[in-house]
Amino acid sequence: MADTTIKCTFVHCFDPRFPQAFGEVRENFGVKINECDEISIGGGAGGFDDLEEELEKSKRLHNPDFVILAVHENCGAGAKEEDLEHAEEIARACGFTDVRKIFVTLENAKDARRGYEE
Repeated sequence: MADTTIKCTFVHCFDPRFPQAFGEVRENFGVKINECDEISIGGGAGGFDDLEEELEKSKRLHNPDFVILAVHENCGAGAKEEDLEHAEEIARACGFTDVRKIFVTLENAKDARRGYEE
């Protein structure tokens, strides 16, 4: 059972080229930094080796309302836009029903809803 309820879980890459873009994505989804579990892993939502464990932990501890799954262009860890589909399957298996996905480029960071499907 969750000790604290938060607004969302946000999974993104730890690539140092994108921190401002990831912050804009979070803000454009209406989420403040203190309202989310921000999970930063190599490959972001495409970092499948760590993704399931981190999502389960966030869901169990904080019961977020939704999850934002992000991957970015030119990922050194090898994540690709297509990885968002498998990441969504993992998130749903972890109990997330509201899954929002985004492929981040520096150009589209302000348009955080690109690729988002309700």
